[in-house]
Amino acid sequence: MLIRFRQDVINLKPKIVIILAGSNDIAGNTGHVTIDKIMDNIKSMAELARLYHIKVILCKYLPVYEYPWNKHIKAADSIVSYAKERNYTILDYWTPLVDERQGQRAELTVDGVHLNLAGYKIMEEVTDAAVKKALKNWH
Repeated sequence: MLIRFRQDVINLKPKIVIILAGSNDIAGNTGHVTIDKIMDNIKSMAELARLYHIKVILCKYLPVYEYPWNKHIKAADSIVSYAKERNYTILDYWTPLVDERQGQRAELTVDGVHLNLAGYKIMEEVTDAAVKKALKNWH
């Protein structure tokens, strides 16, 4: 995502960018990637956006109890403290989707990792709210 950030975001001159990044890295889909490396990439994208006057919205990860293809990995979330420190809007997907095991609510997912239509409807609602909040705080 960082490599494509200029062509996919900066060059399009949006008012806002929503960054939901790192979950495939946490799942180990492309091999081991440290949380620090994931955060470095997210920070670089956010800093580039700010440099180009693009409002940043950082997303909390979707809850995942375990990845069926990699059962030993658990998601970590250092995004919130970074977002607060830099005064970025936080888009909270975690809270409306989470169950008592810290995974996705069964009625919102097809496999515990990927959402179904009902889950995406909830994401749509909280995304709209975060965009409205970011635009309201627009300078």
